[in-house]
Amino acid sequence: MLCLIMYIEIFVYAMFVFVRPQCPVCYKIFATQGNLKRHSYTHRSMKKFQKFICSICDLDSGSNSQLQEHIKQTHSKNIEMGKCPYCSKIFKTQHNSFKKHIWTQHNPNYKFNFICSICDKVMTYESSYVKHIETHNQEEPDYRKRRCVCEICGKDILKKNIRPHMKCHLGVKPHKCEHCGKSFINQKILRHHIRTHTKEKPHKCPVCFKGFTQPYTVTIHMRYHTGERPFSCCVCNRGFVTRAELKSHVCKGPQIFGNFAAICNK
Repeated sequence: MLCLIMYIEIFVYAMFVFVRPQCPVCYKIFATQGNLKRHSYTHRSMKKFQKFICSICDLDSGSNSQLQEHIKQTHSKNIEMGKCPYCSKIFKTQHNSFKKHIWTQHNPNYKFNFICSICDKVMTYESSYVKHIETHNQEEPDYRKRRCVCEICGKDILKKNIRPHMKCHLGVKPHKCEHCGKSFINQKILRHHIRTHTKEKPHKCPVCFKGFTQPYTVTIHMRYHTGERPFSCCVCNRGFVTRAELKSHVCKGPQIFGNFAAICNK
């Protein structure tokens, strides 16, 4: 009899400790069902203020547990979620919107992406760049007044840059590298060169965090992430990230396209 009483006491204790009622909304544990029932009214009063909305399909769930179950059952098998490392915004990892968000919102070099080849003005958005180019088409004589042609190489450059440009032809290179003794025409080119010795790469890719010595190389590198191919072959229409890749492709032209290689080389 004593053993039976002890068994019942242990069973009751185990039921109290391990099988206590739990709130399905906030997962809080209670001693009795009555306490749980009274607690559930707090969630009912908050229901009109609290929403559990799926960030993927905007489904409004009744509770956090239902929302998590919905995401697990509906979306986990079809998409891979991506979380922005900068602002925690959620995207579909492989979608272009995720890459574009990082490139436009968190890339310190994005503002250098659209540079006018006529007046060197820097613009942030492509739409602004297109409108700006149209102003040059309407006012071509005005911008021509600010440019000149180098008499030695025939390059069309801004008048303000003609003096440093002429140093290339005159052989004037006053800025010397203290590491290897190589000379350069200006301080800016020298700074970029010194980084080849110091291995300094201050410009980082916002997607893969790869380092680069110069900011424009980040812009070129980003094309591998965004899929942009601005240089295309006029024969096969294949796109390339850089002009050098296009020229390398053209060099193989005679083996691939035969007589059409001459057209492609143009």
